[in-house]
Amino acid sequence: MKKLLFLTLLVAIVGIVAGFMLAKVQVDASSARTSLSPEELSKQSATVGPLAEKGKLLPKAVVDNEVFNFGTMDKSGRSSHDFVISNEGQAPLILIKGKTTCKCTMAKLDKESVMPGESTKINIEWTAREYSGPFEQVATIQTNDPRRPEIELKIKGMTTTMMQFLPDELVLGRVSAGHPASGKVRLLAHTKEPVEILGFECAELETAKYFEVGLTPLTAKELKGETNVKNGYSIDVALKPGLPQGAFQQTIRFKTSLATAKMVELPVKGLVGSDISILGRGWNKDKGLLTLGLVDGAKGAQRTLRLVARGLHRKGLELKIAEVWPKDSLVAKLGKTTDINSGTASLTPLEIEIPKGSRPANHYASKQGRPGRIVLETNHAYVPKIVILVQFAIAGG
Repeated sequence: MKKLLFLTLLVAIVGIVAGFMLAKVQVDASSARTSLSPEELSKQSATVGPLAEKGKLLPKAVVDNEVFNFGTMDKSGRSSHDFVISNEGQAPLILIKGKTTCKCTMAKLDKESVMPGESTKINIEWTAREYSGPFEQVATIQTNDPRRPEIELKIKGMTTTMMQFLPDELVLGRVSAGHPASGKVRLLAHTKEPVEILGFECAELETAKYFEVGLTPLTAKELKGETNVKNGYSIDVALKPGLPQGAFQQTIRFKTSLATAKMVELPVKGLVGSDISILGRGWNKDKGLLTLGLVDGAKGAQRTLRLVARGLHRKGLELKIAEVWPKDSLVAKLGKTTDINSGTASLTPLEIEIPKGSRPANHYASKQGRPGRIVLETNHAYVPKIVILVQFAIAGG
């Protein structure tokens, strides 16, 4: 009996010593390795737990102020704040961008690794356009500090209408390729004191060179009838030629002297279209595709598309057929060009035919057969080539 008791105590002592040595090895390994990836450090924080807190080489995340109140700001304004996170520990502090709530944007981190004794700024940006009244938004930062694996940065405030665009966005509509366009809005200040516009910039830098902005202060006569408006501006936006075809959207940011609306934003949108449009049954302008469907080879098929040219370059417009494929089953012929709409546009018919007696074929834009193709060349400065795809299949023959 005594022998059995002795063996039991011996096993227990060995287990305690082994556990102590294993814990010591884990702590020593944690202290020795500091150049880890964010994923490794996060895993280490989760597995070491309370033991890591007793180590000597640990990061310590400290935030200057976790909550920032913007106060009352304009509904069309855009504001930002820099939070400062310091590392008061003895090992590198790793920061990883986490989630943000709706309309709250976190800029790229200045530093993802903060050395002991150093600090970094984290910029949180807030656009209040769709909100009215009180707001509160949160952005999270993940860290390798085992005592603080996640930091919540909070912004809050109140939105109201102090600076108002009329209309609230500028829609330039359809703009012909290669042609200028312009639009006008008014910016009104619902404040106790007059507001001055200090400058402006385009948010989309790639297309900024195509936009010009003019500012003219509104006179007392022009402001007559407006309630609680101290001053305002007439804003002219000009779009220069050169934007590629398709939809465009730009945001013009105006810097103001108003502390609660240091920057207000005006969205500008529109569509750059071709001076030459195509109309006709079965035509899909988004795909540039004409669908003829299944054609009886013995009967053939005919379809007419109408090419309508507008703009200054319509005058003297010349069109010619440069390519037709497949030649054995597709025929294209241009008709006479005539003026329409009191001379503001011209119309040219394009006759497309699958001749009678054509052999069976598949040009349904599938793996079995490429679509037919008609290419027109023009002397238009901005539309030198027009490609028309033709989707069809021929049965019988």
